[in-house]
Amino acid sequence: MKNYKIVHLAPTPLVGAPSKISKVLNRVGIASNCIVCSDYPKALANMFLGESFVWNTATAEIKEYIINIIEEADILHIHNFLPKELLDIVIQLSIGKKVVYQIHSPLQEGPCYYPRVDSLPFPIDKKLVVAQYQPRQYSDYTYVPNINLFEKSVNLRKEGETLKVLFSPTHNRAGRWNGKSSERLNKLLRSLSTSRQITYISIDKPVPPEVLYAIRKSCHASIDEIITGAFHQVSLEGLSAGNVVINNADLFSRNVFKSVVNAQEDPPFFQIDESNCAERLLELANSESLTRYYQERSTSFFEGYLNPNTLAQRFVDIYDGVMDI
Repeated sequence: MKNYKIVHLAPTPLVGAPSKISKVLNRVGIASNCIVCSDYPKALANMFLGESFVWNTATAEIKEYIINIIEEADILHIHNFLPKELLDIVIQLSIGKKVVYQIHSPLQEGPCYYPRVDSLPFPIDKKLVVAQYQPRQYSDYTYVPNINLFEKSVNLRKEGETLKVLFSPTHNRAGRWNGKSSERLNKLLRSLSTSRQITYISIDKPVPPEVLYAIRKSCHASIDEIITGAFHQVSLEGLSAGNVVINNADLFSRNVFKSVVNAQEDPPFFQIDESNCAERLLELANSESLTRYYQERSTSFFEGYLNPNTLAQRFVDIYDGVMDI
């Protein structure tokens, strides 16, 4: 591992992904900072910043400090794209630095819509893509994991205990890959809850990630989404919380995930889709032993493959390689 400084730069907090990478890099001995151009508005403000600097609301003194951080960096790690106000500064300070670009979002959907790497006016030394569904569209990029920093927990379902299910989609945005909500599933969950076959927990308003995770730890199952064939951060948090992780991740998504975390086994996702969701959820609701089986597999998978410090090494290896170019 070489001695260098990293700066992560992003348009928004990107649900905390860049700040989590930066935080765990510091844990393993790499000096790293995270700068976002602007925070999310209204109810989501301050929820995903972590230890990030926010450029557009910073005082003159803090902006001067941010500029100094960028000046001293050896590697600029840019996420998705940079708004002009921050990009103009980075352009001035990028000379002689290595640049890593990472995409988090799908093509033809928000917030990127088109290949933003083409609009960066300086050479890119390495292109990275989050290892979920995104590699289908960015096949020539290097896979990297999303990192979950929550501690391991598990609340095993007891005999006679009603299945407690958490489903809290982060948004209802439409799109091939951004779509996360299913009205059919929503109706089913409400029906099963009314008939007391499950305890259904739905969070209608944004809450801080730490609060949502505290709720998740008390549950037996977390539903990510079942309509795109992908999985998202919810599935990673469900694994760390010892939940049955319910999604419809297809073979591609599962294999990409396995490869990026060096897993020797499939992730223990409880796979359902809109056509079989009633049958599969009832199967789980009616079996405490099946619930515990998947909960224990989630905990085992998290312990074996998703330690943040271990996943950070994937980024360290990439930075080491970039510094040798």
